[in-house]
Parts: sequence; structure tokens; C-alpha cells
Amino acid sequence: PGLEDAVLAGLPREALRRVAARLGGDAERASAIEHAIVPKTTLARRGTGRLTREESERTERLARLFVHAVAALGSEEDARLFMRRGHPELEGRSPLE
Repeated sequence: PGLEDAVLAGLPREALRRVAARLGGDAERASAIEHAIVPKTTLARRGTGRLTREESERTERLARLFVHAVAALGSEEDARLFMRRGHPELEGRSPLE
């Protein structure tokens, strides 16, 4: 099964944790990213289960965007900064938003 099938079935909770850790760069930012995709209380209640289809799709999109940003900008740190900054093409919002 490919990525699409995995997303449709619901990615493991650990997938969100790993994407958030790479994107966040530190524990506080990683936690904020996780909770932007799945509220803190929902994560606590659900434990280590699977993400919903919608949560999985959002996690996969963030991961894909980050990979493209790293490839285009040359480093994870530059990609993290890009993901956090507001952009005129996004009406002043950041790609993370």
C-alpha cells in the first residue's frame, strides 16, 4: 500500500509527532504544530492511536510542503523560517497557518 492508502486509513499518531518535530525545531513549536492539527485534549484522549483521515491529510500536506521547502531553500532551518513567516501571496499568513 502507498502513501495515499495510508492517509485514507489514518496515519499513526507518531507520524504527526515526527512531522511536527522536524518542522518545529524545538519542543514548544513542535507541540504547537501538533495541536494545530489535533487539539491537545483530543490527542490526550486518543492516546497513541491513529489520526483521522482529515488529520492524516493535513499531516501529509505539511510534510510534503516542508520537503519541498528544504529542497528549494537548501536547509531545514531556512525551510522552518519560510514556513513560519507571513507571505503576501498568502494574504500575510504563513505556510504553517
